[in-house]
Amino acid sequence: MLVGLLRIILHYLKKQTLPGPLEESGGRCCDRSWRSFALPRVQKQQKWTNDGGAGGGGRRRHRRTARKSEKRLRMGAKIFIARRVNDSWPERHPLTEEKLLHAEKTELDPHFEQLLTKSDKMEEQSKKLLSAMEAYLQPNPALRMGDAFYEKLEIRLDTSPANRSNNLEYLGEAMQEAGQTFGIDTAFGGALQKVAQTEAKLGGAERELIQTTVGQTLMPIRRFLEGDMRNIQRERRVLQKKRLDLDAAKSRLKRARTLESQATAEADLRVAQAEFDKQVEILRILLESLQTAQNQQLKHLFEFVEAQSQYFSTCQQHMADLKRELSSAGGGR
Repeated sequence: MLVGLLRIILHYLKKQTLPGPLEESGGRCCDRSWRSFALPRVQKQQKWTNDGGAGGGGRRRHRRTARKSEKRLRMGAKIFIARRVNDSWPERHPLTEEKLLHAEKTELDPHFEQLLTKSDKMEEQSKKLLSAMEAYLQPNPALRMGDAFYEKLEIRLDTSPANRSNNLEYLGEAMQEAGQTFGIDTAFGGALQKVAQTEAKLGGAERELIQTTVGQTLMPIRRFLEGDMRNIQRERRVLQKKRLDLDAAKSRLKRARTLESQATAEADLRVAQAEFDKQVEILRILLESLQTAQNQQLKHLFEFVEAQSQYFSTCQQHMADLKRELSSAGGGR
């Protein structure tokens, strides 16, 4: 991926030369393009090709020269890009050197890395669980999107999920209207009236299940993602910044040449190390507290199972009562 990105950048840089500031060491101007890093080798390679070489040995030397030129070209491009990024965003200097020039990177201890990995997996699975729970409670994706949109805007409508009729209630209303049209005194119209009443009861049971699940299971998952996980992600970004500051302090200490600059760099390094260690401990406490959050999620899962069990038990009882009424009326034969 990095090679592909470099190729795109190199193709763009072939057509232009970006001006840069004067170098501190020699006072030379950096107003040169990436081609200045590899152009002498490329010219020698082209001259050798034009001369015809010297048989098989010449071709082998030509290939070796081409590989060296390509390697030199890539490294020159990396240095060129790193300089341009560092000139534009000085605060990203350690990260640029780390990504492009493979500079030193402060590593975290394995146990802490495991906690971070566990946190990432827990966040990913919690998001999937939340999405699946929302789809279970509202299978219509358009309505789910609309509810989420109005919830973000804090707009309350009469067609909110709490006031919206579900499919069972719509079915009951249609059956009740049809029964009245056909005549309650007829066998078919009377049966439609009885079934309509049962469908309305089933719709009420479903509404109660949805309200219970939203309050006891769905909202706790959402609060966990928007609360605990968001705090962890924020502290991880702070830790990343502290790590880059620590890497920059180590780099300055290595480049220090005078006693005064070494003393200043050592003091900066001690401060950066202390801030980094403090941030690691803050994040470690948050990561270790995820086990408590997981225990709370287990409690909410039990509540969801209990609500579902009550819902299906209620529905079964309503259907048994309906069958008994229809049988006694002579419509169940």
